[in-house]
Amino acid sequence: MELAQQFPARHPLETEDLVARFVEDELGRHDWASNWAAYKTQYPNYLDRIRNFFHRQGDDDINPETVVRHIDNMVISRPGRWR
Repeated sequence: MELAQQFPARHPLETEDLVARFVEDELGRHDWASNWAAYKTQYPNYLDRIRNFFHRQGDDDINPETVVRHIDNMVISRPGRWR
């Protein structure tokens, strides 16, 4: 079996669910966009923190850079309250 078949790429909705869990549990839903900017400033090692957050949740195959890209895109495309 080829490697691509053994480990299929994450479905976009699966990534959305993982990011939603991170935002809810780690950033806080009420002012998540401002919290995201503060989080990245407060923790220069935020990629490691994201990796550790998902590791504690039992998701070891998470790419923290994908999570960061997704949240950055959400800040631009979904301004305002958490939806």
